[in-house]
Amino acid sequence: MMFTFLLSAAVCASFGLRPDARHFGASSSLSRLGDVIDSAAHSKGSKSLESLKSAASIVNTIMLQAGNATEHMSDDDTALLNSVIDMIGKSIYGSMDSSHQTDGAAIQAAVDAVSKCNSDIALRLGENGDLTTLNSRVAGYQQELNGFQEEIDAATDVNNTKFHELQTHINNIGNSPDCDEFPNTPTKLKADNFFAGNEYVDWYTSRQQAYAPFAEALDTSDAILEDAIADYGVGLAQRDVAYCDWKVELEGGCAAFDQCYLEKVDYYNNQLKPALQQDMAVRVDAYKAGETIIAQIQFLLGLSTESDAPTDIDTSRFQLTFLPVPAKGECSLSPLDSEEWVPAPDCSGEKKVAEGCGSIRSDPDASPPSGWKQCYIDQRDTQHLSTPCDVVVAAAGVCGGAAPETFGCWHGTTGATWGAAFATNGVVEHSCRAGRQQSTRLDAWNPTTTTLGICVKCRNH
Repeated sequence: MMFTFLLSAAVCASFGLRPDARHFGASSSLSRLGDVIDSAAHSKGSKSLESLKSAASIVNTIMLQAGNATEHMSDDDTALLNSVIDMIGKSIYGSMDSSHQTDGAAIQAAVDAVSKCNSDIALRLGENGDLTTLNSRVAGYQQELNGFQEEIDAATDVNNTKFHELQTHINNIGNSPDCDEFPNTPTKLKADNFFAGNEYVDWYTSRQQAYAPFAEALDTSDAILEDAIADYGVGLAQRDVAYCDWKVELEGGCAAFDQCYLEKVDYYNNQLKPALQQDMAVRVDAYKAGETIIAQIQFLLGLSTESDAPTDIDTSRFQLTFLPVPAKGECSLSPLDSEEWVPAPDCSGEKKVAEGCGSIRSDPDASPPSGWKQCYIDQRDTQHLSTPCDVVVAAAGVCGGAAPETFGCWHGTTGATWGAAFATNGVVEHSCRAGRQQSTRLDAWNPTTTTLGICVKCRNH
């Protein structure tokens, strides 16, 4: 059996042992080595490493006892040691290879999960993605809305022209002649002369015929402008609904993407990576222990002349490559703030009275009656100089775009401070009256110094 040469060694006497006792100790160590290696082969991770460390300690003890003792080793001993090498190289390293590959796959899967966050949002924002489709839908409604605005602008120009033409014609009609009364003491002659002709009747008939086309033209232009404003209102509602639908989806999509990327990167960097680094360190240490055991057994078997533990073990076999996480993809909310959305969409849902003036000026200093909102235009609003007050109200989108319950309009001279509250002529008091002067215009007074108060009462009041 193994180590029988130790029975005759000179050191035998110095230990006070009989050769049979030392031989029994070596055989016992070999048996224990086999058991420990078997345990390592059927364990994982740190438990396997501990078993290998124990095995290395046993082999080291055997070497101290025996040295290179091939010629004194039985066939059973040789077979046992070769089986240990085989078990380490195949079973233990094979299990470690499998774990290494599993961890490598986990790294790839984690990086792929981060990439999927990017690819998912890129798909939604791509040419045929749902977010792009919604954006295109809004752009289509905006284009229609722009066309409606052009129609309003053109109709407003025509309406202003017809109004001024009518006003000029009215100003040039001149004074009517006196209307002769029927004779107090009529005779046939007087009656014949009275009914023979009437200068007032002639004036009235001619002026009526000349006035009618101007008045009809203004009425027609008013109707066209009102239709254009109605079309614009429908188009604005369609655009806003489409925009708000897109806004909800885009904001939700970007938020989900941000969360996805954050969670996947955090999992990879702060959970998976530390755990795998720990697993890798265990495998590297186990590999070093295994290679040390193999080298020392090879020395015991006489296959190597080097008895020292190897110091240049290549552990690259079990070194994991931690892939970098992909850079975060793009999901911007800036398209929501594009200047192409005119007027700016409102997705607040419920309009408040404090926001009831729409696109015209609101006077926070005014104190209108409860339920009313004080709005106004003045000499700065040159686009509204000749626009009837009711047309201004309809185009401004007061009361959140819904038709107001009622409104009133009233002129005053602009004060030192802008606003209806600081204008003369009791603008706030008189404009906050149902149906008050709804067709008046800013230029009905001096358009360079006038404030036209527009007081609206919305239907939610």
